[in-house]
Order: sequence, then C-alpha cells, then structure tokens
Amino acid sequence: MPRLSRVRWLRWLLLTPVIARPGYWFATASALIWGSMLGLFHVRRQGGLIIASHLPKWAFGRGGTTIGAVYLTSTHVTPAILEHEAIHR
Repeated sequence: MPRLSRVRWLRWLLLTPVIARPGYWFATASALIWGSMLGLFHVRRQGGLIIASHLPKWAFGRGGTTIGAVYLTSTHVTPAILEHEAIHR
C-alpha cells in the first residue's frame, strides 16, 4: 500500500491544469508541425479539430491519430470519424 500512495500524489500533480494544459499545447503544436511538414501544408480546421491530411502512411497509426487537437491522417476524413476523434481531443 505505501507504493500506491506515492503514485497518487504524482498523478494528481501531473493532471493539474497548470501542468496538463501546457503539455496539451505542446503536443498540439508538435503534431501541427509534424502534420504540416509531412502533409505539405494540407491543414484545415473543422469541428474543433485541426486536420492534417495527405500524410504518408508511416506518419501516423492505423487510419489516423489524434495528438492534442490535431488529427493526423492520409485520406480518412468523414463526419463520423471526425466526431469520434473529437472525443480524444
């Protein structure tokens, strides 16, 4: 049990907005740079997400990946998928 109590305070600390928000912003900025460079600047905003499309298949996992507020994909952009990915934002 002492080990679990040591982890709880660390989890609380890392999830406080003072720590979590800058991390989210950093993840969003990094994914935006990654998606812009590899997708030749095919970037748009839709439904609260930034969509970076036309990326090579090796640049993201499976059909697409959401990092921060950026959805990285090649061509998988449908309203149903964007609605699902907005959950991960």
